[in-house]
Order: sequence, then structure tokens, then C-alpha cells
Amino acid sequence: MRRIELNTEWKMRMVGEEPFFPATVPGSVYQDLLDQGRMEDPYYRDNEDAALEFMKHEFEYRKQFDVDLTQISEADEVILRFHGIDTIAEILLNGILLGQTANMHRIYDYSITELLKEHENELVIKFASPVEFVAKEFEKDPAILGTEDCTRGFPKIRKAHYMFGWDWGPRLPDAGIWKPVELLFIQKARFTKVYIHQSWDDNLEHVQLCVDARVLLAQDKQAKQSKIEHQRAAKEADWKLYDEMGLAVKVTILAPDGRTLCEKVDASEPIPIHSPELWWPHGYGKQPLYTIITELVAQEGDVVCDVCTKRIGLRTMTMSREKDAYGEEFAHMVNGVKIFAMGADYIPEDNILHRMNGARTRKLL
Repeated sequence: MRRIELNTEWKMRMVGEEPFFPATVPGSVYQDLLDQGRMEDPYYRDNEDAALEFMKHEFEYRKQFDVDLTQISEADEVILRFHGIDTIAEILLNGILLGQTANMHRIYDYSITELLKEHENELVIKFASPVEFVAKEFEKDPAILGTEDCTRGFPKIRKAHYMFGWDWGPRLPDAGIWKPVELLFIQKARFTKVYIHQSWDDNLEHVQLCVDARVLLAQDKQAKQSKIEHQRAAKEADWKLYDEMGLAVKVTILAPDGRTLCEKVDASEPIPIHSPELWWPHGYGKQPLYTIITELVAQEGDVVCDVCTKRIGLRTMTMSREKDAYGEEFAHMVNGVKIFAMGADYIPEDNILHRMNGARTRKLL
């Protein structure tokens, strides 16, 4: 699978205003307004009120891009993927409405094979006001209050609720393309999910890894989905279905030190690992990670259609609910050892998500 990022050369405007000005993707409306000097720091004095007024308007993002015709012709399907859209929006490509979004917390995929052209493809995203949306929802159902610290109606939108205020936070319901955008050039099929199940023996000396995968075939103008599951005992029907689709799954397992432990072209049977290096919580031991590389291979031509790479710890996790003087305990157990655990709240670092990064998180923690 080939990927092309579409994260540069975006522009945006408030609907009804001209002209467009440069925008950052991934980013947000507030970040772009701050970058252009059109908005004051919303955390200073009562600037929060002025920032909230901005979000009563609609905003529009645009981008033009070219595509190599060879890449299109070699692909069975081209997917336009949005890893995060915040939140109520319409998406158009070359004047055609692809769909409407209403959930900040999910990925949106659109099949665009027939809509692409070689030059000057135009991608447009029109964002509706989240403030107006929740206000209308509250009119429909005023019994839904949530909390008095927040904007009324906020439980009705699938968006980070803290953006509408909290006892510790301001009302800054931002909007925008908050995660990357990309094109996926699909050959035959792709993974939609790969999950690794661990099945342990009682003394933790052996573990069997089982691959649970879901595969989506490239569209032949109409979507066709097939769910392939590998459970602890391989299901014959699933592997027959793989053969019917002309697909195979290859699994490679690397030890924490990089050594290749296993390469299997047919992952229908559980994969055993003997004397595994156990993962432990900090303070109880080391955190060795195994690398699991799962490849979706088209049997004709031996073409790798998709790859999923995971780094996982091998360990058991259970709960102990033994009787005690107070009734029963509720203790986490890792590898059979009870782990004392308690914690504290960690609130979001910023309503403007583009300003959050690893360095800032480490400093605050």
C-alpha cells in the first residue's frame, strides 16, 4: 500500500470573508487565527469570551493537489483518509460531496478512485459552528444539562467535552483538521484491524500468540467486506475464505534484542514462544517488547498489500478479588503478582490541541 500525505499547502477562511489565508494541518481554527494575528491569546484575562464568539461562525479549509496517473492506474482503489476531523463538517472533492462528519474521535475513509484527476484536485472541508450545534440540540432536549460549568447542550456532540468548559477549564470549543490527512493506494485488499491474543500456560513458561485480523477488499465499484478471524483454534472456513480471495497472511516475530524468532506464511495456527521475556510495570522489572510484523500478501505475484507492525509486551493481566477484612480486594495482577496502584487526575494540557506535544507533556509530568 502506498501512502501520500496531504498535510501541506492548506488555506482557510471564515465563511463569508475573503481572502483565504495559510492554514496548518494538523492544526485547528484557533491556531490558524492566532498564527495570522486575528485572535488574542484566549488564556489571557477575558479573551476567552472573544474566542468563543469566533466559534459561532463557520469556517472553510481548501487544498489543491496533483496525483500521478500511474499510481492511480496501478491501484485497485484510492482511499482519502482523515485521521481526525473536529467535528461537524462537510467534505467535498472536486465539487462532489463525499460525506458529513459528526465525530471528533474516529477516522473517516472515503473511496475516491473515480473522482481523482491528474492535476488540480480540490479538497474542501466546511466546518459548522459547534457552539450553534449544541445550542440547537439543547433547545430540542433541555433536560440534558451535563454540568453547570459547561456550555448547555454539550453532551449532544461527539467532541472533546472539556472544550466546552469545566471547573478547571475555559470554554474554547475549537474546530479543524486536528490529525493528518492522506491518500491510500490499495492493491487488492488492506487490513482494518490486527489484534494479537496471548494464551498462557499456568507457570508462564510458554505463550501462544494468535492473530485476529479484519480485511477489507478493494472496491470493485461496490464495497465488499470480509471479516477474517484467527482464534486459538484455527477455523477452517476462515482459511478457505482467504484462499478464495487469493490472500495469505505472513507473520514475523522479532525478539526484544532484534532476533527473528518466527516467520510463518500461514498464521492459521497459534504461534508458540517458549521462555518469553516477561513485561513488567515500572518498578517491578523490565519492559522488553516483541515486534510482530503482520503482512497481507496477494498470492498471485506475491505482492504485499498491507503491513501492520506492533510492539507488544508479553504478560498476563488479571484482577484479584480475594476476600479480606473489608469484604474483598480489587487488585491488579501482572504475571501473577499483585500491583499496588493509585493515581491522580491529569487534565488536558490545552484546548488548542496543536500546542500539545511530547516535550510539553514530559515537562508537565
